[in-house]
Amino acid sequence: MKNLLLLFSVTIVVTTSINAQPYIALHSQGHINYYETFQKTLDNALDNDTIYIPGGGFDIGNATIDKTLHIYGVGWFPDSVAATAQSILEGNLYIVSGADNGSLSGIRFSGQIFFGTDESNQTVNNYLISRCYLHSGSHNAVLFLSYNGSIRNNSIGTIIEDCLVVGIIAGGYCPSSIIRRNILHERVNNFENSLFSNNIFLWNQSWDHRTFRSVSNCIFENNYIYDGYNPLGGVTNSTLNNNIFRYKYTFPVHGNDANEYNIVNIGLGTFVNVPNNSPNYSYDYHLKDTSPGKDAGTDGTDIGIFGTALPFKYVPENPHISFKDIKSKLEADGTLDVEVHVSAQDR
Repeated sequence: MKNLLLLFSVTIVVTTSINAQPYIALHSQGHINYYETFQKTLDNALDNDTIYIPGGGFDIGNATIDKTLHIYGVGWFPDSVAATAQSILEGNLYIVSGADNGSLSGIRFSGQIFFGTDESNQTVNNYLISRCYLHSGSHNAVLFLSYNGSIRNNSIGTIIEDCLVVGIIAGGYCPSSIIRRNILHERVNNFENSLFSNNIFLWNQSWDHRTFRSVSNCIFENNYIYDGYNPLGGVTNSTLNNNIFRYKYTFPVHGNDANEYNIVNIGLGTFVNVPNNSPNYSYDYHLKDTSPGKDAGTDGTDIGIFGTALPFKYVPENPHISFKDIKSKLEADGTLDVEVHVSAQDR
């Protein structure tokens, strides 16, 4: 069965190459159908279907997900998509009631993602966004966990993990959100009763634009926080365990509980190769062997994205095309030589 599936996939790749038109695959109730646009794919999808976005760019306009769907791209990190190109969605995406337990993974998103179009349909439980590059484009904010990010949303179980985020995340005060193992280049607003763990926060702007605003009753553990302008000025009644700060704090601070294992006054030199706080694919966010954050997390692993038992990973969990070679000419017998390397992911 695996060989048949691989042969079928190769046939699709050849067709796509010849026609220069990528198609989105919808796996629905044991059948596979292909569509030219994201919207047509959504229109034909049923609850619990899986959608595979190929390498290439898709203008989604203003698309709405109102079903439980699992949407996978091929990835976005340059050295892992040389054979496929990035899966790119451009536009605004609205995730609304009915989309509970769905997920997005392996996509470069340019635009804004909203939970809800208004207060009546913003409750979406147990939604996962993983291994994506979220970029707000011309907007300041990229991700709203309620329809506008500031209205309270009672959604539970939202998880954002293993992502590169360039844009504000507005949390909508959703309870029990989990933000873990992300590289975040902008501010984080409007969170309560949530967990921030093993992230790298690189925002550093001014005293009036701190990394965190209107954040309360949250747990911060094993994070690196670069902001040199009192980043915790917008955080109250929260718990701080085993974090690294560039700002030279003396704890406790601003009414937040802090354990003795928070580390202060540490710059970007603690990483292997992060010369500045701008987004750059070539930077290496592993900690140096000499970093005080080595094995200093609450679980005994590194502080930052490469800590935990499941370190940061940007390749999505679906099988990954690492190499392809499609000849441009047919052989004398009418066949076309195709070589494709596909690697399974352990997670």
